[in-house]
Amino acid sequence: MEPVRSLLLLTALLGAAAATEVICYWGSWSHYRTGLGTVTAEDLDPHLCTIYVYSFAKLSPSTYQMEMFDPWLDGHLRNYERFLSLRKRNPSLKLLLALGGWTDSLHPKYSIMLASPALRASFTAGAVQFLQQHGFDGLDLDYEYPSAADRAGFAAWVTELRAAFQPHGLLLTAAVTASAAKIDAGYDVPAVSAALDFINVMAYDLHGPWEATADHHAPLLPRASDAGSGLDLQSVMEAWRSRGAPASKLAVGVPLYGKSWTVPGADKGPPAAGRGAARAGPVTREAGTLSYLEICHNVRAGWSVVTDPAGKIGPYAYSGDQWVGYDDTAMVAAKTRWAVSQGFGAVMSLGSAGPSNTTTTSTTSTTSTTTSTSSTTSTTAPSPTEGGPAPACSASGGAAPDPRDCATYVLCAGGAAHTFRCPQGTLFDPSRGYCNWASLVRCSAAPEGGATATVKPSTAASVPAPPAPTSTPAPSRPFTCPSADGWFADPEDCHRFYKCLSGAAHRAACPAGTGWNQAISSCDWAARVGCV
Repeated sequence: MEPVRSLLLLTALLGAAAATEVICYWGSWSHYRTGLGTVTAEDLDPHLCTIYVYSFAKLSPSTYQMEMFDPWLDGHLRNYERFLSLRKRNPSLKLLLALGGWTDSLHPKYSIMLASPALRASFTAGAVQFLQQHGFDGLDLDYEYPSAADRAGFAAWVTELRAAFQPHGLLLTAAVTASAAKIDAGYDVPAVSAALDFINVMAYDLHGPWEATADHHAPLLPRASDAGSGLDLQSVMEAWRSRGAPASKLAVGVPLYGKSWTVPGADKGPPAAGRGAARAGPVTREAGTLSYLEICHNVRAGWSVVTDPAGKIGPYAYSGDQWVGYDDTAMVAAKTRWAVSQGFGAVMSLGSAGPSNTTTTSTTSTTSTTTSTSSTTSTTAPSPTEGGPAPACSASGGAAPDPRDCATYVLCAGGAAHTFRCPQGTLFDPSRGYCNWASLVRCSAAPEGGATATVKPSTAASVPAPPAPTSTPAPSRPFTCPSADGWFADPEDCHRFYKCLSGAAHRAACPAGTGWNQAISSCDWAARVGCV
């Protein structure tokens, strides 16, 4: 598996032949992830994509105007401003703002607005002002999804937005469904196509842990097992094109993440009998979804990887009862070549594209054998050995420092060491047993070669320094993990949290000035979570 950067670069290079745009969505919430999962605006490569989309803004349920989804991050921490600074490094880059997303779309406010010409007109005027005020180059509509009752209103909405955007040179795009039934119900395809600059087809999540069988969530071509379901990239794109969408305006969606299942049986070949979502990974912390960072870590740790010699789906990897399907470099290349051959106007990717998600994902396969039970190739990658011996488990069972890296610590469960990385700008503090601000920690780690370790400073925007930490008493009663694995609030102390590994609870503390935010499964500024 190659780095995520290689996947996106390959998409961009191949797409340059005919697919003139490479559209990349950036989830701003990755700012709140810890360690290598963090991707800030400064981490984005302005030359990797031709259009970046900031996700998300939301629709106010009272004014029906567009507003910041997270005023603290978007405004106070100047995340809009930092994102828009990408054009300083690439003046030709287009930077859009996405409205909606899955959660925001669940509210009936969109249907209410679409049904009212007055509310649509008010939104349109406000959207132009909002985009110009903040400096975005356009708007991406991510309403998932218009119903039959919304069909006429949605067509009118995009038509009205186009008329208002045209004099200002603002772009208008939309992320749309991959379901033929939903297309017919909610989209007047000729009208929508005429108004939009690009139609970003979400040709992924075609299968997921909500189904009884584990299957690749983004097939390129139909298979016999699909039984004409239309749940593959070729069928999805043809559904839009055959209904009147010009190929030049269609963007082919390629996922940069995997969908994961629990597959208890010996037969792992898709579609395989599943038992719901796989366990959450340490970065995404979402059962049933794994980032490339997590997938590559698993492959390097010895998961078996199986590829389809027919090239209809990307690979899948498994270990024990854990299973994930994803697109690798070869499949991204195949999808891009296919998009170019079909004359589609863009390739669109969903997934973070920054150094934090690219620097540790490379792996090398050393063995390749053809399986006898299926016409696929199985590859098992060895665990990495670079960097000297792995840190040992703490005798007390708590968090232990990594002697090679001050920003890394270890928790043990079932006799196995699990390595975690501190949030950006912090180091593991052995005297306290948790990650603390780097300026408050004396780092004496000695990596291979005997030199003293150094820590790269954070590139994130500066914020006021928080107060020094205060001592916290031990918990008065044992903590019971709500589930075997995950991150959970400490019911006795809002500055602390528990990391559950295989049912064992490990207590840890947030950096000084922060408190635990269960909504994002991460430490957050204390004032934001009411933790004082």
